[in-house]
Amino acid sequence: MRYIHGLAFFILVFLNASSAESIGYSVSPSKIEGSVPAGKQYNNVFTVKNLSKSPITINVTSFDRTIDPLDKNWFKLEKDQITLPAGKSGEIGYSIAIPEKAQGEYDARVIFAREPTAKIMGISMRYNFPVYILVSGTEKYGFSIENVTITNKQNTKISVDMINTGNVHIRPKGKIKIVSKDSEHPMIFNKRNWAIIPNEKYQYVNSFTDQSILPDGDYTARIEISAGSKDKLKTWSNEINFSIKNSTVSINPDKTSE
Repeated sequence: MRYIHGLAFFILVFLNASSAESIGYSVSPSKIEGSVPAGKQYNNVFTVKNLSKSPITINVTSFDRTIDPLDKNWFKLEKDQITLPAGKSGEIGYSIAIPEKAQGEYDARVIFAREPTAKIMGISMRYNFPVYILVSGTEKYGFSIENVTITNKQNTKISVDMINTGNVHIRPKGKIKIVSKDSEHPMIFNKRNWAIIPNEKYQYVNSFTDQSILPDGDYTARIEISAGSKDKLKTWSNEINFSIKNSTVSINPDKTSE
């Protein structure tokens, strides 16, 4: 990743580390995330590289995901198309202008789509990158848990339905520990580090690394989740007691605490 610092604000851009040979081109950064004060502007570029052996044309679009933005055109692309010879790179500039009196977070998506050719049978090969821009000093973190479900069919899964109740995106972290009288089974919560934007609901599905299932017996799932910044951290914890018989899960509500 690369850190870029400017006057009184910062932008963190993430370079695309995955191989893009099968798609035929690469784009960096693959994510834009940072903090900009209200009334300030930031400019940078996407670098697009043609990894194929023939010329390609890439179309670029963006759309706003901000809740009630003061200016829907706060994110702009310098151009909407680029054509590159085989093996060559080019740049597409972008600008971020946060309006005066803005609060919370400004969110967008940027889509890069390679125009179909005969070799890829009319399929448009796409990248879809997020843009998360916090308005400095106005961040509010929060989340609520709507439901937790446990299944034990092909592999043991604990699914957590979460809603982002704050005004900026969050990447919740946590741990899940399933214990019985003679065993302990850990899980990583949100292993993909998936983010949700304000007012968004998402189901985080968690499972064992080896995709195994639990044998019949009585268990307790201890769940701990946190989200936010170091000085504004929000936490949630819960213990769920359940039994498994013939791969079927039964929750014991009288023995479950939150």
